[in-house]
Order: sequence, then C-alpha cells, then structure tokens
Amino acid sequence: MEPIVLLKFVHVVSSAVLFGGSLGLALFMLIAAPHRDARQVAPVARMANNVAWFTLGALIVQPVTGLTLVGTLGDSFAQPWLQASYTLFGVTAILWLWAGLAQRKLARLAQACATANAPLPPEYRTLYRRWTVLAWPGFVLLVTIYWLMLAQPALWGRPQ
Repeated sequence: MEPIVLLKFVHVVSSAVLFGGSLGLALFMLIAAPHRDARQVAPVARMANNVAWFTLGALIVQPVTGLTLVGTLGDSFAQPWLQASYTLFGVTAILWLWAGLAQRKLARLAQACATANAPLPPEYRTLYRRWTVLAWPGFVLLVTIYWLMLAQPALWGRPQ
C-alpha cells in the first residue's frame, strides 16, 4: 500500500471512530439521564467513560494525519476551509476535554452512590447539564468540520 493511501485510510478511519464513538457516548449518556437510580446510571456512565478513552486516541490522530496529508499533498495550509477546520477542531477538542472531565465526575459520583445504595444527589444533575452544554456543541462542530473536509468551500478570499 502506498504511504499516501495508508495516511488517507488512517485519517478516514480515525474520523469514523471519532464520529461513531462520540455519537455512541452521547447516546449512552442520554439513555442514563432520565434514571434517578444510581445502580442503573453507574454502569452506563462507566461504559461512556471507556468509550471516551477510545475516542481520545482518534481526537489526537485526526489533526496529525490531517496536517500530514495537507503537507504531503502540497496543499496550502492557508486555505480558508482548512483555517476554519483548524479553529473548529481546536474549539471542539477544548469542549470535549472539559466535557470529559465532567463525564468522569458523573461516572465516579454515580458509582459511589450505587455502592452506597444512595440516590443520585442534585450535583449529578448539575454536572449532567454541564456535560450537555459542552458535549453537544462539540458534536455539531465535528459534523461541520466533516462538511468542510468534503466540500472544501472557498469561504472567504479567492476560490482555491
């Protein structure tokens, strides 16, 4: 396999892992959200945490392979769609890292309550709202980045 094909393959697969893992993680959290019983919430939150670690690898691989592709193909790093992608990816990564911290606290809190056979405290709902405010916009930005990669619009300045 040619190196450029391998690079494209890794970029596309890591993109699919990032998208699919993020969507799965969000669905796990949504499934657990309405339950007040920590014994039901704890295993789902723990599973979501495991998925988050898996997608973190893709979050790291994506910019590495993307920037390598741009350089290898001889494209300009200053193309408007790339500049927009870099910015949106940076914002997404920050949102998801903060959401990941909230998610980790959610899982720990739910597990502690499940172990103690105690109800979820109000802090759980507060953390869940914080997670929602951070995670969902990041997911929408990720979809926007995919559109930018596929359409490669001129956005501003002269068309490329």
